[in-house]
Amino acid sequence: MKKLELWQSIINEWKSSGQTKQEFLKRKNINQSTFYYWIKKTSTKDADDKKGIDSFIAIPRSKPLNKLNTGEAEISLGRAKIKMSVSDTASLLISLHQAGVLHDQA
Repeated sequence: MKKLELWQSIINEWKSSGQTKQEFLKRKNINQSTFYYWIKKTSTKDADDKKGIDSFIAIPRSKPLNKLNTGEAEISLGRAKIKMSVSDTASLLISLHQAGVLHDQA
């Protein structure tokens, strides 16, 4: 078992124990500084793992109003580029605005 997995297991044990950190550390004879280091290290890893999940924005696909309107729009957000039909652009922009992604650069 890797250190990260071991400490994640210890932290999970503490969380489910119902004990305060001090009680748990004393019972397990764990150094407080070491414990806090691993809490921070594992929570950073959890946050990194969840970024993709938490930042997903569902975008409803609209039905084209006019079949002749087959133009494309390209939208750049940082390094990401999105190419889509013009009829879907309004839905995309509304969804991004509601998610708080679009903002005034001023």
